[in-house]
Amino acid sequence: MPKMLYLLDGHAIAYRNYFALTSGGTMRFATTDGEPTAGVFGFASPDWAIANLACLYLAAVCVPLQANLAVEDLAYIINETELICIVCSAEQLSLLKNALPLCPLVKKIVVMDDPAWQPDGQSEGPEYVNITVLEEQSAYGDLAPFVVPERDGRADPLLAIVYTSGSTGRPKGAVFPESAWVYMFQAPVNGLLPPAPYVCTCDLPLNHIGGITGFFNLMMNGGVFYFHHKTDMASLFEDIRAVRPTI
Repeated sequence: MPKMLYLLDGHAIAYRNYFALTSGGTMRFATTDGEPTAGVFGFASPDWAIANLACLYLAAVCVPLQANLAVEDLAYIINETELICIVCSAEQLSLLKNALPLCPLVKKIVVMDDPAWQPDGQSEGPEYVNITVLEEQSAYGDLAPFVVPERDGRADPLLAIVYTSGSTGRPKGAVFPESAWVYMFQAPVNGLLPPAPYVCTCDLPLNHIGGITGFFNLMMNGGVFYFHHKTDMASLFEDIRAVRPTI
């Protein structure tokens, strides 16, 4: 079976393992206290993609949070969508911590992209917020009984709420039901991709419609997706020369 996700240090995740991470215990955070909604806060990484797919698997609404939002805008989105659980990149954790006093509904944070992350005096949140790392969540989820979530009965359920950056005013959210999500992921597939093999670098944030659509398009065609280690794209051309993407 082909591999899909590669970090540029050579670490790879096979499709089979990727599905196990998505459907198994790793992502059972997505329905904290029965609330089928989860925020994902970061730029782009295998953990980000796993969190997004887990929301789909759990029939939970995914709310992507753009990296480096103003604290007021971040708090506004969290409160408007009534997020209780947020999966947050270690890189964005300090910004999220600054917004937490304005977000009383948040009860759980799962730190991604840094397995070695440990809480300290500057990164800990309020006492009422439970902060854990992805690997700990996986260990807990593998032991806990899994209950398949129930749909709400609607023919076209809500799957995502995607917000603008707030550069021209208060962020505005667009709701994406299942039909819109499926259309965006499948529309470019037939006849538009070059001949295989499909190899691509992740140059757009996965909290952006263009980024997540490109990821799913490639995944549905069995492609290989490379993630940059540096979110500021400082190594963009070096990474492209190393990866030699076909699209």
